[in-house]
Amino acid sequence: MSDPLAPYDALLLVSYGGPEGPDDVLPFMRNATKGAGIPDERLLEVSGHYQRFDGVSPINACNRQLCEDLNERFAAAGSQVRISLGNRNWHPYFAETLAEQIGGGARRILTLFTTAYTSYSGCRQYRENLAAALEEVAAEQDISEVVLDRVRPFANTDGFIEANAEQIFAAWEDLGDKDGRVVLVTHSIPLSMARASGPQPSMDAPATPALVDSPRHCSSPSATSTTSSFQSRESELSQTFHSSLCEEDGTSDVAIAPAADMSVREENALSPAALSALLPITREQNCLGEGWTYLAQHLAVGAAIMAKVSEKAGMEIPFDLAFCSRSGPPQAKWLEPDINDHLVDLADRGVRSVVAAPIGFLSDHMEVVFDLDTGARETAEALGLNYRRAGTVGDSALMVDQLTELIFERAAQARGEQVDLPVAADTYPAWGENCGVNCCQYPRTRHRPTPNKLSTHNPITTTKE
Repeated sequence: MSDPLAPYDALLLVSYGGPEGPDDVLPFMRNATKGAGIPDERLLEVSGHYQRFDGVSPINACNRQLCEDLNERFAAAGSQVRISLGNRNWHPYFAETLAEQIGGGARRILTLFTTAYTSYSGCRQYRENLAAALEEVAAEQDISEVVLDRVRPFANTDGFIEANAEQIFAAWEDLGDKDGRVVLVTHSIPLSMARASGPQPSMDAPATPALVDSPRHCSSPSATSTTSSFQSRESELSQTFHSSLCEEDGTSDVAIAPAADMSVREENALSPAALSALLPITREQNCLGEGWTYLAQHLAVGAAIMAKVSEKAGMEIPFDLAFCSRSGPPQAKWLEPDINDHLVDLADRGVRSVVAAPIGFLSDHMEVVFDLDTGARETAEALGLNYRRAGTVGDSALMVDQLTELIFERAAQARGEQVDLPVAADTYPAWGENCGVNCCQYPRTRHRPTPNKLSTHNPITTTKE
C-alpha cells in the first residue's frame, strides 16, 4: 500500500518564530526588523512585552505541539511522512529544517503556513524567505531535485470556522451578559499592504495563472511576467512552489491557481453582517479593495463564525472587527481601530461586557497573550468592562483534523487526482497554492531580493507572529 502522503517525503510547518529566553529577545528583534535600520536601543525599548514573559514567546511551543498532533494523525492513517517546524525569525530557521530534511533524502516537501489569511507578510514574504533558505542550503547540498509545494490557506474552511465558533461561544457563555458584544481581533497591517493583499486586478500580469514555470524536468507553460517593480522577483517566486501533472512520474509540478478569479468579488459577496462589522474608521481608510483582500477575507470569515455563534446562543450577537499589534512609526497608516481604542468607544456607547476573539491567530502568539490577555484586559478593567478572551484554535481537534484533511487533499492533487476544494458557506472560493504572480505585493525595498534560480510564494513589520 502506498503512503497516503505520497509523493511527499517531508512536510514543513512554516511559521514566524519567537524567542525562548531573555537572551534570545534582542537577536530575535534584530531578525524581525532586519533592514529597517532600527538601533538596538530602540529595539530594547519595544521588546518589553517579551521580558514580561521571561523572554519566552509561546509560539514555538504551540507549533511543536501542532506538529506532534499532526504526526499522530499521519501515523494513524498509515503514513511514514512527518512534519517538522521551520521559522522565519528564530530557531529552527527555515534553512536549518530544510537542510536536515534534504540531507535526510527529502526531495518533495509540502509546506503548511500557520497564517490563515493572505497578505504580504503572512503569505508572499514566507515564499521569499523559503527561497532564500533554499539558496542557503544550496551552498552545502545539491537541491536540484528539491520541490516545495504548499497547502492552501485555511481561514475559510469549516474546521477553522467551527473551532472558532466553539471557542467564542464558550467565552460568551462565561461572560453571562446577553447585552454584551463580541470583538473579533486580528493583526493590523499597513494600509498599503492591506490594499495590495490578494491578486491585484490593476497589475499587468494575469491575476490567476493556471501554471507557473517549473524548475524540474517537466515542461509546462510559463506564466506571463509582470512589468511592475517586482518584475525581477516574479520568475523567482514562480519556481519554488508548483504543481501540475508531470507525464514522466505522474506527480504534480506546476502551481495550482485559485478556484476562481480572487481579484474581483462577486456582487453582494460580503453579507450585511460582514459589512456591519466594518467600523466607520475602517471605512474611512478605504482599504477593502475590489477582490478578496486581507480585510475582505476577515469580514467574510468573521461573519460566518458569528452566524454559528449566534445559532449556538439562540440570539443574534453583535460583533465588530478590531486590530492589534500595529508597529512602525506613528505617522504610518495601519488598519484600525486598535482593540484598546475600540474598547474605549464601546464603553462610551454603554457596552458593559465584551468577548475578544483572536480569529486572526491560529494559536496563542505573543500578540494574543500580551495584546489581548495583558494590554486589552488592562484597558477593559480600567473602563469597568466585563472582559473575556476567547481561546485560539490551534490545539482544537476540529482544527487539527481540518489541517490534516487539507494536507491529504494537497497530496492527492500532487498525484494528479481530481479533488474537491471545500470551503465554508458564505465565505469565498478556495485559494490555490498561490493566488497569482502579482499577489500580495508590498512595494518596499528594505528586504533583500530573493536569489535567482529559487523561489517561493509569499507580510514583517515588527511583530507578526
